[in-house]
Amino acid sequence: MSEPIKWEYRVEKFSNWKGVKPADINDVLNAWGEEGWEVIGFAGAADGSLWVTAKKILSLRTRRMSSLPG
Repeated sequence: MSEPIKWEYRVEKFSNWKGVKPADINDVLNAWGEEGWEVIGFAGAADGSLWVTAKKILSLRTRRMSSLPG
């Protein structure tokens, strides 16, 4: 039986996103995609900021680093 997939999550706040050009947002999200991130949600806030949540498969290397004593 295979081990279940483990995920790493990322939440980023983009301030004043209303004035940002769609091409600039595309550039950021494409860079994330190249790193393995998949956007799974977003929310606009009353202050004009945008919160974006993404996930990617937790690599074996990252698992080992997170299990090391701090």
